Amino acid sequence: MLFRSVNIYNNEFYNNGGDASVRFLTCYRSRVHHNQLFDGQNMSAGGYGYGIEFDEATHFCSADNNFSSNIREHTFTNRTRYCTFSNNIMTGHYDTGFNTHGAGVSHCVVKNNIVNGTSIGAGIAVGYGTHTGGDSYIDVEGNSISNTASLGISVNAPSGQKNSNIRVANNRVYSYGLVSATSHGIYCNYSDYSEIMNNTVQGVTNNAANGIYAKDSIEVFINGNRVRDIPNGYGITVDNLTEGVVTNNRITDVSSYNIRCLNSSTSTICAHNDADDTSNLFLSGVTQRRNSWNIFTGSATYDPPSLVDGAGTTTTVSVTGVAVGDFARASFSVDTQGITITAWVSATNTVSVRFQNESGSTLDIASGTLKVEVVSG
Repeated sequence: MLFRSVNIYNNEFYNNGGDASVRFLTCYRSRVHHNQLFDGQNMSAGGYGYGIEFDEATHFCSADNNFSSNIREHTFTNRTRYCTFSNNIMTGHYDTGFNTHGAGVSHCVVKNNIVNGTSIGAGIAVGYGTHTGGDSYIDVEGNSISNTASLGISVNAPSGQKNSNIRVANNRVYSYGLVSATSHGIYCNYSDYSEIMNNTVQGVTNNAANGIYAKDSIEVFINGNRVRDIPNGYGITVDNLTEGVVTNNRITDVSSYNIRCLNSSTSTICAHNDADDTSNLFLSGVTQRRNSWNIFTGSATYDPPSLVDGAGTTTTVSVTGVAVGDFARASFSVDTQGITITAWVSATNTVSVRFQNESGSTLDIASGTLKVEVVSG
């Protein structure tokens, strides 16, 4: 039987010891909103004390503007599709704030929710639970997650199973790992063709092992994230990632490696990232392009001699960290009047700069500041 146009709102639910306080089974175009749910029972036994549950191919339904405290979790499961979970507030949940259960859930949105406090689980979990089928096309966006027992946001699957096309964007994750010894702000495992974009992750606790950890997946795009305050771990870790991209991220105040590459992630590209400690990296085999630690600069005052047409002169600028084969370019602070300037790394820590006059006349340009930039990798 298909139920449609069900509207559940402005109710209070207490002490649920069964499956869920509100459960949609095979529902269509229905909504649960502006309810309050408190104090689930038997939560540690599993299968009890849930809040809102969409189940059995529920389609085009929404749960929004609800408040819950001290329940197990809210969940979409068993082929739920085209549904939204938005603008809800969750405090002190036993397991997770919200969970898709890895049961063929697809084309759903988890957006603009607040999760504060879990006892054993993550703030928001995708593909986490029974995992009878991979979840796909799930958007987790604009949520605020804090004080979780383990992970902030988990996108996970067991070995041999896969999620796909999961988007985690514009979320704020703060203070995770209050219980579990090894926790990650955003965790992506066995989840291909996924995106982790424009999130802010702040670890704070000593159990924060990684800000972002992407593992055993294909084509994961990690872009524009801000990771900071990891007192006992790593900023971003990629582990056995195939054709991953790590770009435009900012990592600060991390105790160990800012970006770390493990176990055959050599097809991953790491580009245009910035870190406050550019020596704190482990990127063996990764293709690197214009990260802050790949860009070296130097300058010197230089007064070129008078050069007749066809003549040139070469000088050097010391730049620590550069090596032969790195890309180099130079500029001069005064008008060169047609003299061309060419730069190259001629030896370790040394950039040579050639001033060449092919103007057709003798030129004697003034003294100025010679600046060089070198991009390694």
